[in-house]
Amino acid sequence: MNLTVNGEQRAFEALSDIAGLVAALGLDGRKVAVERNLEIVPRSAYGRTALADGDRIDGIRIFETPGHTRHHVSVGVDDGEGRLVVFLGDLVPTTHHLPDPWIMAYDLYPVTTLETKQRFLARIHDEGWLCAFVHDADFPLSWMKRDGRGRHMRDEERDPWGG
Repeated sequence: MNLTVNGEQRAFEALSDIAGLVAALGLDGRKVAVERNLEIVPRSAYGRTALADGDRIDGIRIFETPGHTRHHVSVGVDDGEGRLVVFLGDLVPTTHHLPDPWIMAYDLYPVTTLETKQRFLARIHDEGWLCAFVHDADFPLSWMKRDGRGRHMRDEERDPWGG
């Protein structure tokens, strides 16, 4: 069966439904929302929503990013071209908060924020995801890079607005 998954053509053997696809992709069904041919599929219907050759499957990914609160999450949305846009929420609310020591004073678990931030920003950088900074009026979307000392920073050369 040939499917378009998050903008990428993929071939699968012996898939019959969304639940099988989620398992084949190695995803936790509790942390992903699935859209099939522009229709959101309720999680309760994954096992009974049949797949057909040529279906387009897009997903929303939920990442546990504790620190600001115990159950804080960040959300990843496919941009339609196979790239993930990650909404960091209050883990990294602005590009000014990219350096490790910049943590909001009202985070409930600041040490956890630091640990989560270091781990998650490294993953974002390694995977090449685009970041959405929900409280940043100047740079609400930005790619990241590392400086000469390995610190995360906004990549000023790669403007997602094309300007």
